[in-house]
Amino acid sequence: RQLEVQGHIPPHRMCVTCAHLQPSKDPKKTPHRCMLLDLSMSDTDLRLDCPVHETADAATQKKTWKIFAQQT
Repeated sequence: RQLEVQGHIPPHRMCVTCAHLQPSKDPKKTPHRCMLLDLSMSDTDLRLDCPVHETADAATQKKTWKIFAQQT
């Protein structure tokens, strides 16, 4: 992630950087949601290179990464 932010590698089309991802507040109880594809997704279903990816704004990406960082 840091390499992408710093511009050392091209951005990946990951769900966690997508405008369509609605991350779960409690992934143990409720899955994440792709609003574009109307899919419920567990952590293992999240994509690293999604063909319908649309980059979320910086504030949304920061919020989403924070949610995922709290899970570890």
